[in-house]
Amino acid sequence: MKRELNPKKERVAVVAGGAGFLGSFVAKSLLKSSYRVIVLDKNQTVQETDYLENYTFLETDLLSQNSVDRSASELIDKLGTSPNLLVCTAGVTDLHKHFLDISLKEWKEQIKANLDSYFLVTQSIARKMVDYEKPGHILLFGSIGSIRAHREQVPYDTAKGGVESLCRALALDLDPYNIRVNTLGIGPVKNSGSTLKDGRRLKELRRLVPLNSYAKPKDIGEIVVELDKKCFCMLTGQMIVIDGGLSIQLRPLGTERIENPKRFKL
Repeated sequence: MKRELNPKKERVAVVAGGAGFLGSFVAKSLLKSSYRVIVLDKNQTVQETDYLENYTFLETDLLSQNSVDRSASELIDKLGTSPNLLVCTAGVTDLHKHFLDISLKEWKEQIKANLDSYFLVTQSIARKMVDYEKPGHILLFGSIGSIRAHREQVPYDTAKGGVESLCRALALDLDPYNIRVNTLGIGPVKNSGSTLKDGRRLKELRRLVPLNSYAKPKDIGEIVVELDKKCFCMLTGQMIVIDGGLSIQLRPLGTERIENPKRFKL
């Protein structure tokens, strides 16, 4: 066991991909909840000027083991301890192609960005948690694409299915070290790159969601904070789905035979 040098006993969170769209909201929510936050990413796109004392950015290539391991060691040097929480938010959804048209190179790039990066970061940070014999929580960003398929997104959905399986397997391997692992199965999010591309169809598509709404980015950040609380200490190896009920229905509203349409505002 390594000796901890953290006199403030503050809760420390690492956000991998914290300069991205959802990652930046996660970082802000954690900062507002008095966490010390370390963001690992290639570019620093968000300046947390209101929380400079508790905010650290470490330039990291999340697809490079050397870069990830170097940043993990650097954050230990800065903090004098290992983090309590790791949130993996990195990922790309920029490939929309029919399965028959996808090249092997494109397949590998998507798997690397959406799955390999999670392996590299979780292994490196988990090793630090184990070194300090510190209870920890790892939260992986998944997708409802792991349980309900998208058209023309075969590599992405495959990778997110891998993230869900990775969560369960990691939970078993890390349980002896008192490290919990969970996944967020995220559905449509307001103002994300995917929903913005829907353009004029957005209102029509939103009606497919039983709650008739998309999640707000800040909601995702606040959920991360809540799931790290002590009351969830028995939650591990699970995927918590945040999609407004989109994935639970047999058919979308409008295609069902409904006796009283007014109840559903049809």
